[in-house]
Amino acid sequence: MKKILWMVGALCISAGAAAQSEHQRLNAGSPWQFFGSLGVNFGDGSDEFIKGTYANSGDSYSIKAGNGLTVAAGVSYMLTERIDAQFSVGHERTSTSGSNGDFAFTRVPVELLGFYNLGNHWRLGGGLRLATSARFESYGVAAGVGDYSFTPRTGMVLEAQYLTERNNPRGRFGVAFKLIDESFEYAPNNYVARGHHLGVSLIYYR
Repeated sequence: MKKILWMVGALCISAGAAAQSEHQRLNAGSPWQFFGSLGVNFGDGSDEFIKGTYANSGDSYSIKAGNGLTVAAGVSYMLTERIDAQFSVGHERTSTSGSNGDFAFTRVPVELLGFYNLGNHWRLGGGLRLATSARFESYGVAAGVGDYSFTPRTGMVLEAQYLTERNNPRGRFGVAFKLIDESFEYAPNNYVARGHHLGVSLIYYR
């Protein structure tokens, strides 16, 4: 009887130790996380490079310094239980959809942000951003407008994220809301275009 009780006790201790080890693994884990995002920028606070109407439909178009589609990928590093540092590189593009000519504005933003985790779901953060390789281009019958490269000025980012539960082995899904203050300069005539905008993205951390 004592032998059976001893074996049951040893089994319980082993199961408890395994459960504790798994709990520690999920909660401690690696401080590194990789992430990706896909979203859209609303450039209502940004300057227009060009606007007009399509000849075949009469619909209007506009190329702004802060609107368009955006994708990004990067890494996040957990400094403390509540504080993370995050680095990312993205690609942003806004363009027209003409049948025989188009305009486009593209840029490659690099961001360095810090985040504070408010419990299991919300993260608030901010930091610096530099939208490199900023370029306005024209194609087809619109090519006569020309191509122009811009020098970005260092911008500021405020970001709020809502994510699924922390320490999920499948990763975390969520949505991010970004407020960005930036600008671009065209050196030959000292023209400065404001790129202030709001961005909304779907995000995934793993």
